[in-house]
Amino acid sequence: MLKHYRGPRRPYYLCPLLALIPLFVSSGLRPMVVLGSSMVPGLQPGQVTVLDGGYYRGHPLARGDVVAFRWHGQTYVKRVYALPGEEVQLLCNQGYSNVIAPEMRAKAQRLAERGTGFTVQSRRIPADCFYVLGDNTSASVDSREWGPVPITAILGRVRGG
Repeated sequence: MLKHYRGPRRPYYLCPLLALIPLFVSSGLRPMVVLGSSMVPGLQPGQVTVLDGGYYRGHPLARGDVVAFRWHGQTYVKRVYALPGEEVQLLCNQGYSNVIAPEMRAKAQRLAERGTGFTVQSRRIPADCFYVLGDNTSASVDSREWGPVPITAILGRVRGG
């Protein structure tokens, strides 16, 4: 029995999706793939998320937001830890620094006073900057290393984080 060649199969189901692309792009929404493990468990490496580039035109930056920003020639995804004008306390020792949670400040101060080589430092976030941390702090390069990030570096809010 002979079969007739009908040509290549066309994925017609893609047509409606392709028609939505201009609407998606013009709204400021863009797909984004997460690289690295600094935001685990909230965002997994290879996970596709949505970057809302227009979100901060109508909303203020808030603590806890997951933002994408361009800094030192790289694009990063991190969580906002401190806002402009706020103070961050760090436990520091020979190039190492970590943020001290408010409930741990007294314990960190006692550690520093014991002569262990640790110091407690306070940093005020400048009016035009914010402070970010990765959710997976042991695998994250963030404001603990670079310091505050300028608000002008923000590309948008990441949905799904």
